[in-house]
Amino acid sequence: MYYRQPRYFGEFMCVGDDCPENCCYGWRIDWSKSEIDKVKNAENISSELKELVENSFIPNETNEEEFQIKFDDNGKCPFQTDEGLCKIQRELGAEYLSHTCTVYPRCYISVGNALYRYCYTSCPVIIKSLLNNENACDPVNVSSNKDTGKKYVAINEAKNEKKYPELKYRGELFEFFYELISDKKIPVESAIILGALAAQKLTEFVTLKEYDRIPEALKAFRKQFHNAAQLNSIANIKPNYHLKFGFLSQMIEDIVENGATILLRDETGTLNIDLYNEGERRLSEALKGREFFMRNLALNLLFEFAVPFKFPNKTIFENYSLYVTAFGLLKLNLIAVCSVDKGITFRTCGQSFVYYGDDKLVGMTAIICRGICQSVGKEEALIKLLKDNKFTTPAYLALLVK
Repeated sequence: MYYRQPRYFGEFMCVGDDCPENCCYGWRIDWSKSEIDKVKNAENISSELKELVENSFIPNETNEEEFQIKFDDNGKCPFQTDEGLCKIQRELGAEYLSHTCTVYPRCYISVGNALYRYCYTSCPVIIKSLLNNENACDPVNVSSNKDTGKKYVAINEAKNEKKYPELKYRGELFEFFYELISDKKIPVESAIILGALAAQKLTEFVTLKEYDRIPEALKAFRKQFHNAAQLNSIANIKPNYHLKFGFLSQMIEDIVENGATILLRDETGTLNIDLYNEGERRLSEALKGREFFMRNLALNLLFEFAVPFKFPNKTIFENYSLYVTAFGLLKLNLIAVCSVDKGITFRTCGQSFVYYGDDKLVGMTAIICRGICQSVGKEEALIKLLKDNKFTTPAYLALLVK
């Protein structure tokens, strides 16, 4: 057995209190009863910490063996010190932390006999790697023989395959989309749009219950990756500012808590095309020599949205649409934060962060990914919003990323 993972995974190290943000604010942090008991029964635990443990967890309403940390009024973890460190780890050691606290930002996915692992882009350290290392998302295989005790998110369990036969090709489909988005001969936005065309056709096969046509279809799609006429057609799609300033901006306000599109408004409160164009120019300037950043983001989002089977009860196209939308929202917000040359203040969970330069890109990406990728219910809300507004074709999805 082996893991399939992006290269940065093996290089990740938490920077602790040097982190510009804090994953101990506002998150749902799960602990099991056995994990809590281990802390309470530690031989050298202080009376102060033991009392804090006794009063800092709330039970899960549906599982008596599961608990969540009870935050204070500002959304802060009660075990966090003023220096941003963990009282449990400081007093007892890292081995007394919960699985959730130990693993984040790492995530593990099982796909039949295949294992994938990656890191969430809500972590600034990961985003900095994507921003500064062109090879950060190169896929590598690593042995899993020594790894035990990890909790995996199962994407295609056997019981699901009976109900959704297309799931048996989950691995092949993920690798297809990863190969497509990785292709440096194709602009990343064009690659994403090509993926939408493929997702639509694959959905047609599933609708017709022609599941076993998926492998041959993937071979045919690969032959079209560098079709000059098709790529030129995609490249000639013009940006739709009405869409960007209407539907896309509204999605940000409805779904994401800390969207930055307000920065694209002029003194009258109107979304301004000139501000957008200036933000796009400055983003391009900021990424000069690091244009790979947007591709790295797109590749990591493939993991985060388990493309194309985030929700087994949704079609391949619907799942892929969610992925496209997330990329479009990220791109629009990055343009927005670059539209001004001053520092940007972000507020989240009772904390304020002021970002300049690269940190604006890092901070905005972390906040948007946190809001979309790791907030319960947000993904399905986005799919519903797309469906309600009839964004059900590759042509419409193309407008979200151009």
